[in-house]
Amino acid sequence: MYIRNATSTSTDDAEDKQKKAEIESKKRRIQMEILIMEGDLRKINTDKISVDNDIRKLTRDAERIRINLDEKKRHLAKLMQDARTTEDELRTLRKKLNLL
Repeated sequence: MYIRNATSTSTDDAEDKQKKAEIESKKRRIQMEILIMEGDLRKINTDKISVDNDIRKLTRDAERIRINLDEKKRHLAKLMQDARTTEDELRTLRKKLNLL
């Protein structure tokens, strides 16, 4: 009977060691996955910041372009008005010339 207990104890010890080894292996695997996912998260956050900065820059550029476009439209309208005024004055002068 004493021999059986010693044998079962050594078997239990072997099983305990195997279970502990499996647990340690699982822990290492999970820790490795955590490290990989943390790296992926850092990359995602870096990309997110970069895209956010790009959006802000493009928004500022779009506002600047809109302002420039409005200025050009106003300038074009003024030029068109000046052209009409000048054409009218030119016609008036031609009529005066023809009357002389």
